[in-house]
Amino acid sequence: MRAPVHLSVKTTLQVPPGVLWAFLADTDRINRAVGIPRVRFLPDPDPGRKGHYQAEIRLWGWRWAYEEFPFDWVEGRYYHVLRRFRTGPLGEVSAGVRLTPTAGGATLEVFATVVPRHRGLIHATQLEVRLAALRAFPIPEPLIAGLQRHLLTAGDLEVVRMRPFEVADRWGEDRTQVLRLFLFATKAGLLDLSWTVLCPHCRAVSAEAPALSRVRAEAHCATCQARFAADLAASVEVRFTVNPAVRLARHETYCIGGPANAPQIVVQWRLGPGERRREALALRPGAVRIRCFQAAGLVPLLVTEGAGEPDAVRVSCEQDGLRVEGRRLRAGAAALEAVNALDREALLVVERETWREGAATAALVTSLQDFRDLFPAEAVAPGEELGIASLAVLFTDLRNSTALYQQIGDPRAFAFVKNHFRYAMESVARHRGGVVKTMGDAVMAAFPSARDALEAAAEMQARWGEFRRGHGDYSGLCLKIGVHQGPAIAINNEGRLDYFGATINMAARVQQRAQGLDVVFTEAVRRDPEVDAYLKAANWRCEVLTVSLKGIEGEQTLYQIWPTGRPGGSP
Repeated sequence: MRAPVHLSVKTTLQVPPGVLWAFLADTDRINRAVGIPRVRFLPDPDPGRKGHYQAEIRLWGWRWAYEEFPFDWVEGRYYHVLRRFRTGPLGEVSAGVRLTPTAGGATLEVFATVVPRHRGLIHATQLEVRLAALRAFPIPEPLIAGLQRHLLTAGDLEVVRMRPFEVADRWGEDRTQVLRLFLFATKAGLLDLSWTVLCPHCRAVSAEAPALSRVRAEAHCATCQARFAADLAASVEVRFTVNPAVRLARHETYCIGGPANAPQIVVQWRLGPGERRREALALRPGAVRIRCFQAAGLVPLLVTEGAGEPDAVRVSCEQDGLRVEGRRLRAGAAALEAVNALDREALLVVERETWREGAATAALVTSLQDFRDLFPAEAVAPGEELGIASLAVLFTDLRNSTALYQQIGDPRAFAFVKNHFRYAMESVARHRGGVVKTMGDAVMAAFPSARDALEAAAEMQARWGEFRRGHGDYSGLCLKIGVHQGPAIAINNEGRLDYFGATINMAARVQQRAQGLDVVFTEAVRRDPEVDAYLKAANWRCEVLTVSLKGIEGEQTLYQIWPTGRPGGSP
């Protein structure tokens, strides 16, 4: 059995202790009043255990068989009873009441000590074997110890469908490091990985798949009765469950509609036909959205701390869609006023746009080098094309590599190129990216954000001279790098995850405009707020280029930085 949980509630009542005791002592009447089903009691056959009963009850879908010990009490002051369970999720429950007289009344304390039977069935040998396998990977021991403790002590619901970023936040650890821990733990057999497809409208789970190849391009939400395109960056995330060989954890649903099942929802109102409702809210700053299941439309709302912002928002559920007056609202004390103009019931929802903040999206996970190394066969199904709302793509190429082959011969030149691939991969991996493929002397890598891609590119250029000197110091060899960000399509390319689309084509063309030792990137990258902050902190001068790119219509504005300084010029 596990450590006990102690519960206690106190209240002071202006009722004489004797009157309270007369009510509280009638436990049979209390149990009837709260709706507990009939209990079958049989006296313990052992004459030495007088007052002990073997009891059985069916409650909440469980069969509870337990031994009830004799009550302990002092009239007018307290009573408590111990129940030791043979079936069900509880091991022991000791509960009772205590009365303390006060002036004109009494303080009533209701208390209980609950000992859970177990946190699922732990297979200790398998746990130790697989932890040993995990320790062979480059993961800090404190993180491994934290996972071990979590698998041993957390409740069943806390070890199934785990969202790694939420776990990281609870542990106070870096999100990427905990995600890496979970990926390596999956490879070691401690966890199982699954892909969860969420409805972009209501955020309900629409589908789950054990492999990326089982995720389909189109999904259906039973709650919204709507079909939608699965997007690896916007509606598909990775979750983890303890492997059943390590621990058997139950995952059963007892309530589906409560607030904890949709923590992003601030308000959910069931409005009758013609009903009008107004209520004060306490909203935190950030982006929220308003939707109604019976009226079309998703309306964004920005909550800010500006003193001049409106302190109320008005919503109407109408036949031709959702109508919202205003798009901004003051944080803190504000009001929501809603009216259902429909001839049927309407379900109105106000929710925070926070899903992606806590989600390890498929786009992010599949761009990690660790993921690509650990699960090389994880790819979308052949013939499927899954959209990605935003992906940062980096291309590199070696300048003057042809001359290198002529200068030192194919074997030595090829060895240098392979070492350069490893060099690029290390920088890519350090910045949450992954190498998608190599082509000749070129590298294509994907990242979850433009800043990650730009940081990796800048690091490659900053350390290029040191790398080159350590591998032959071949003069004239330069690394050309281009970066772009935008929507993409994930595909299966000979069993491996690959990407295609206009974003990929643009990134390749941008790399061709690089000179070597520089990084060239697009307007889409430059406009990214995180990139802007990074460039300001690095204090690099951004040169603006207006160019024509092969196969791209119209002139393009590109940006160029020199992480080690422009050759022969100012940095």
